[in-house]
Amino acid sequence: MKLERLTSANAVFLFLSVIFLSAGSYFQNIDLNSGIVLTELVIVLLPAVIFSNIYKTGSILEFLRLRPVSPKVFVSAFAITLLTYPLAVFGNSLVIFILSLFGNVELPEMPIASSLNEFLLYIVLIGILPGFCEEVLFRGFFLRMNSTGSERFAVLFTAFMFALFHYNIYNFMGPLVLGIVFGYMTIITGSIWPAIFCHALNNSIASALGYFMLQGEGAAQTMPEGVDTMLAMGMQLAVLGLISLACAKGLKGKFKKLRERFGVENAEISEGHAARQGRLKLLIYAPMAVCIVIYIYLNVTFN
Repeated sequence: MKLERLTSANAVFLFLSVIFLSAGSYFQNIDLNSGIVLTELVIVLLPAVIFSNIYKTGSILEFLRLRPVSPKVFVSAFAITLLTYPLAVFGNSLVIFILSLFGNVELPEMPIASSLNEFLLYIVLIGILPGFCEEVLFRGFFLRMNSTGSERFAVLFTAFMFALFHYNIYNFMGPLVLGIVFGYMTIITGSIWPAIFCHALNNSIASALGYFMLQGEGAAQTMPEGVDTMLAMGMQLAVLGLISLACAKGLKGKFKKLRERFGVENAEISEGHAARQGRLKLLIYAPMAVCIVIYIYLNVTFN
């Protein structure tokens, strides 16, 4: 039964990837704002609810781990988000730096608010809406479906799915780091609400930084004449790496306290053997292999 769920999860992921890359891209190219709403509600949230209803054994709220938690948990989640954000930025920056060694990097344009009203709109469209919809799909549906005896495998594999679903080589390591943090937080607390909060806050921080940098004309700054670009990028990456090490240490302490708060039962991240047996059945991962091929094709062709 557990391996059947893992097989189904991979098939659903391939199905949603195709819809996301076709219909989602189409609607977002027509109008970005309404396209984001349609993508999140129809391509992400609706399938999560439909497929969860198919595979659930109890209530759908229990299956998706939509359990209420204490307000104190959100305080911890806030701190965890602030500590995780530099790690995610470092991950993406490292990939960009490595790719820069092999040629020019053309980063995709990200929507940045140019006015206060647009900024508030993006907090909803880029922060709150994806935070809820994507966590219901990934830390709700996929994390449950990938739990084949090893919670650690489920967290890591779901995080990989989450990173892959962005279909952007420049934005892979960041979502991977975030997915791991969100997954462990969900397993420890037994609820996806802290992950929803962290996801929404993380995206909102990114939108806020873009908006305020634009207001301060930070986005228009250029490298001083005579300064080697790669050297400057390397130094910035080194500084960000040191900050990330400090944040990683703080993050470890926050998770330790979170595990203590919820006790051994919820905090235990089991190893299990069913997932290892499942990994030997390569056909289970055939849909994921197709998604990886699509991912490579898109990033090689359009970059």
